[in-house]
This record gives sequence, C-alpha cells and structure tokens, in this order.
Amino acid sequence: MTAGDARAFALTVAVAAAGAGLAYAASVPAPYLVGPAVAVTAASLRGLPTGMPGVARDAAFLVIGLAMGTGVTPEVLQEARSWPGSLVLLAVAVLTMIFAGAAVMRRAFGMDRNTAMLCATPGHLSFTILLSMEVGGETRRVVIIQSLRVLSLVVIVPLLVAAVSDRTLGAAIPFDGAPLTVPHLGILLAAALALGHVFKLLRAPAAMLLGAMFVSAIGHGSGLTPGAVPGWLSVSGFVLLGALIGTRFAGVTMSEVIGALGAVFVLTTISALVAVAGALVAVWLFGVSLTSALIAFAPGGLETMAALAVLLDADIAYVAAHHVGRLMFLAALLPLLVRAPRPPGGQARDEPESRGG
Repeated sequence: MTAGDARAFALTVAVAAAGAGLAYAASVPAPYLVGPAVAVTAASLRGLPTGMPGVARDAAFLVIGLAMGTGVTPEVLQEARSWPGSLVLLAVAVLTMIFAGAAVMRRAFGMDRNTAMLCATPGHLSFTILLSMEVGGETRRVVIIQSLRVLSLVVIVPLLVAAVSDRTLGAAIPFDGAPLTVPHLGILLAAALALGHVFKLLRAPAAMLLGAMFVSAIGHGSGLTPGAVPGWLSVSGFVLLGALIGTRFAGVTMSEVIGALGAVFVLTTISALVAVAGALVAVWLFGVSLTSALIAFAPGGLETMAALAVLLDADIAYVAAHHVGRLMFLAALLPLLVRAPRPPGGQARDEPESRGG
C-alpha cells in the first residue's frame, strides 16, 4: 500500500467513525453501518480521497461472518425444513424485480436491453459489472446505479423494519451472553481465514464472509466455541463495511449521481414493493418473523444484508440462506438474460448465421 493509499484509508476511517458517532447520537437505526456509509459517500462525492485496502475489507467480512455464525443454533437449523418453499418464493420475487425494473428502464430512461437488465438486477454487483463489460453494457452507469441502490437499501431497510414491526431499533447490537475467549476467537479467525481463501479460489462472492459464517456456525452449533463476538470487534467490522460502501463513490461526480437518481428511485421502489410483498407471503406461509423476511427478500449485497441481519437481531441462518441462494440464482440466470454485442455485420456473436432461402 502506497503512502497515498494509507492516507486515503486513514481519512476514510476517520470520516466513518465520525459518521457512526453522529448516527449513534441521533438514534439512527443500525448507526454503525448507516452512519459510516452516508458519511464516506458524502466525502467521496466532495472529491476527498477515500479508499480501503483489500486487507481491511477482508477483515470486516471476517468479523461480520463470525457474528452471523453465532446466531446459528440447533433450533434454527430445525426450522430450516420449511425454507425450500421460501427460496422458490424468493426466486419469483427476483425475476419480478428484474423484468419489471428492466422494462421501466428501457421505456422511461432509454437504456439498451443489456444495461436495463443489469441495472435492474437485485444485487451481485461484481458479477453484473463483469457481465456489463463482456456484453457491451454501459458499465459506469451500471456501477453508479447499483452502488446508489445498495446505499439506499442500507438506509431504508432499518427504517422499513421499524415502520412495519414493533421493534425498537436503537444503537445497541445484540450481544447475548459472555464474549468469546481469546483462544476460541483466535481459533475461529484462523479457521475462517483458511476457509475464506478456499472460497476465493472457488470464486465465491463475499468469500471471507461466507468462510467466517460457516466456521462460526459449526463452532457455535456444536458448542465448541461458545460466546459472542466482542462488541468492540463487531462495531469495528460494521464501521468498516459502511465505509466500504461509501468508497464506491470515489471518482463519481455529483452530476453523475443526480443523473442516476431517477432510475435509482424507480428501481428501489419496485424492488422494495416486491420484497415487502414476498416477505409478507413468507411470513404467512412459513411462519418466519417479519424482520427476518424483510431482510432476506431485500435486494441488497450479501455482506450488507448480513450485517443488517446481525444489527437488527434477525434469524441469521434464514437471511444468509436466502441471500446466498439469490446470488447462486443470479449467477445462473443473468448470462441467459443478457446478449452479446452485435458485430459490424449486425448479427450477435453467439447467433448462427441465417440460412438463405
């Protein structure tokens, strides 16, 4: 990491910490995530040098994954028998978000088919960016709209949970029981790091988060590593994740943001309505809590929604299963929905030549 990168990271952490403190003081729901995300976004848009090295990003993912795993209990696993039906319902919701959103993007905002599909995709940012570059979409437009969508969901989901449930969403993080001992914490971190690298080799999304979640779930489900992630460590992880969201706007101009706001508003509204409808059906059919269902069906990034699940004391295993399932579904679906660009002759590269007649 260069000296410039180090200074940018130091500034990012300082801004994120200030944002978390202000959000805490203002009693904003999920302040340790929302505050840093908004503050670092504002700093990035003002042209301040923000950034986060991969090591810090992976550290945040490890901590949040460990916190997720502490919520996986034998009782939760027993309830998982009803989840296949809920996952099918999620797939229907995802398809609805994509096709409804893409239709509006094409007709109201003049996007080409590929760009519209990728902008309307509920999550899987890195995959949508790669596909956009491959099939000739407007990649920068996709990045800006998707990043704004994630930021809006970080703010909206906690407020939505507060509005439709009887939960009082203060600043506290649900740390139940005694914290992990230093040896147990060290064992979990080492095992999570190793499994996370395996997932990276397999090109899994949010590899470090998934590795830590699985290791922590096994340790806590078996009783080998009892205890909660220490509060200071969890708060640090959430603040870093919020800062990471804000750094996505580094190099983006305010005019680009303003130009994308209309599309973001429409896409967020469509996805929110579909997610709420799906969550209500899931509550009715499968008896899950409304908080858990809303976070599970919310079309945000895996790592962001995982953090909100911990902060809002949702059913961690249910939320994680649905967001991992959504990413797998999108990975299989998107290549079928977008089309390769047409060469100068006017025919798509993957289409066979028409036969004369």
